[in-house]
Amino acid sequence: MRMGLLGRMADGSRAEAAGLRWEDVDLEGRSLTLIGKGGKRRTCFFSDDTHRVLANLPRTVPVLGLKPSGLRQLLRRLSERAGVDISSHQLRRWSATHAWRNGMDLLSLSELLGHASVEQTRQYIKTDLTTLAKAHREHGPTL
Repeated sequence: MRMGLLGRMADGSRAEAAGLRWEDVDLEGRSLTLIGKGGKRRTCFFSDDTHRVLANLPRTVPVLGLKPSGLRQLLRRLSERAGVDISSHQLRRWSATHAWRNGMDLLSLSELLGHASVEQTRQYIKTDLTTLAKAHREHGPTL
């Protein structure tokens, strides 16, 4: 179950995910508080699927029960088993790009990722011609 939860926590960094405590989880509000660099706190939200996973975990153990290095090793083993090469940072970037392509504005995305600026978030996401063409059709001038 914890492996599935790891994949669902892509808003946070590996260190933030490893440091997650039960008192940082709000099941009713479907949110969690991550503590990042310099003790900076931010709120991230999770899906109904993640809610079901968290609701079924015992409260007597850490949420993920792994250190950052353990999370890195777990992700490496899972990616090898799946035949892909992916890191937690790539998963975080993929999640950000996916959210943006599905309509999340850059300011909200920047806040969720804990970035200091929207420019930092802009560099995180990947644009492609299909996404640019869609944006032009929906919001651009008629040329």
